[in-house]
Amino acid sequence: MVVATVKDNGLSLKDEHGAVLRIKENICENAFEIRVYGNLAASFISDFEDEMLTVLTLGKDIHLDLSNVDTVCGGILNVLLFMQKEIDRTGKGKMRIVAPSRPVQRLLDENGFYDLIDIALQ
Repeated sequence: MVVATVKDNGLSLKDEHGAVLRIKENICENAFEIRVYGNLAASFISDFEDEMLTVLTLGKDIHLDLSNVDTVCGGILNVLLFMQKEIDRTGKGKMRIVAPSRPVQRLLDENGFYDLIDIALQ
């Protein structure tokens, strides 16, 4: 079970094991900035996906800052791939992953995502 709370322009999630994921959002003039903190565990993927699908409807560029993600599960890859395909299909906006943490870098690299999605290491 995941408990969600909304505050300070963001969403905070906590699962039954005590893992925490925070998603902070900021709408700028040309882009929607999303900062993700904590544990992108399997228990949070559905909530993460729902949040990202909501952002997609805005049709703005998306800057997804994953620099503060401590642990990550492979389920995020499906969400990122779907997002990129939807952006390509609609032609609205662009997505860039900004400064992925080492665990995220490793997952993206092992699965060939550097060729599929715009990733800025710094």
